[in-house]
Amino acid sequence: MDRWQITNATLVFPDRAENGGLLIDGARIQKILSTGEQDADVLEVDLHGHFLYAGLINSHDTLLASYLPLPAPARPYSSWLAYDNALKSSVLFRERMLIDTADLYLLGAYRNLLAGTTTVVDHIPEFVRRPFQGKLPIHLLEDFGIAHAVDHSALGWGQGVQIEHEKAVRENRPFLLHIAEGTDREAQESLATLQALGALSEHTVLLSGVGLSAQDLERIAGAGAHLVFCPVASERLFGQLPDVVRATQLGVSLSLGTDAAMTGSLHLLDELRAARKALPALSAKELYAMVTKSPARALRLPCGELKTGNRADFLVLQGSGDPYESLCEAKSADIFLVVADGRPVFGDKNTASLADSAGVEKIEINGREKWITGSPQELLSRIEMATGKRPDLPFLNLRTLEKIS
Repeated sequence: MDRWQITNATLVFPDRAENGGLLIDGARIQKILSTGEQDADVLEVDLHGHFLYAGLINSHDTLLASYLPLPAPARPYSSWLAYDNALKSSVLFRERMLIDTADLYLLGAYRNLLAGTTTVVDHIPEFVRRPFQGKLPIHLLEDFGIAHAVDHSALGWGQGVQIEHEKAVRENRPFLLHIAEGTDREAQESLATLQALGALSEHTVLLSGVGLSAQDLERIAGAGAHLVFCPVASERLFGQLPDVVRATQLGVSLSLGTDAAMTGSLHLLDELRAARKALPALSAKELYAMVTKSPARALRLPCGELKTGNRADFLVLQGSGDPYESLCEAKSADIFLVVADGRPVFGDKNTASLADSAGVEKIEINGREKWITGSPQELLSRIEMATGKRPDLPFLNLRTLEKIS
């Protein structure tokens, strides 16, 4: 299906929703169609008014850690290192180490796909993620500068904070690292440390931010840097979120992420619900921007909005009423269709005719029949062979019905 069209959809833009459609040519949106407009010579998919959103962007994940979540701590961790030590001494970590890396990446891809996520930031060194780029049903962010963090126990990712940041600026790429991931003194001082290194700029994308102060947020705003927060993981591991409302008031560019599955987050739809509950001052429209337009700008990506020339990545929900509220309340079972690079990859049983003939599986989510590209059943069987048990993965809450092509 190199060229096809969507008609009679409710197109959800950052600032408005209106009836229309999309003309798709290969992996790109060729044209935004107005009401009633269509190309008579191209396959038409009438959405009957369903909500059509830009594909969601998960701005912080680690696909290598796509496994069962570590139990929540009795009291919050004070630092990322305290959590990491607990994780790496756990039985769950030893089980995860038995699973092939390719299968962990595919698990992570399905975790994101089932939430309508089409682009994921896999925050891990390039040599780990490179073999899987272009081989999953979702996009992985490819080109970015990287550091783990700036504290004394930070992992040795990249060539060093200053070198990685300077290269990102020179090549107009984002530079990603954890900041203030915890509440201890070192976390609280990390933003000042980063700024002293000359690595706080409009290219800098800061992950977590739990321990940021009001002054730190002002520095971030002044530098034009970007902040990614992960509501579920931050609350579960550290007992608090960054002051997102204050960051919004200061004009900080904000995006949402999940962090790794082992932190306890289900997926990006779960994060939207958590953010809506924890931060009632933020509108559903603002939250939609945090999983589409804002991260696309921060990460310098040709997606995140429904517009001509952008990647044909989009999500369709069955719903009524306010489309922004509907997204913030949605679950995987509500998804009607997900398209990445112009190719349908997950959807309701009524869209199965759009599936790639290379192979899809019929599944059921909360009593609703769907289809998905590839085979989650075969993946889970391989994991069972590796670990000796069938894991009950909360983010892969589906039942396989049959292979349908």
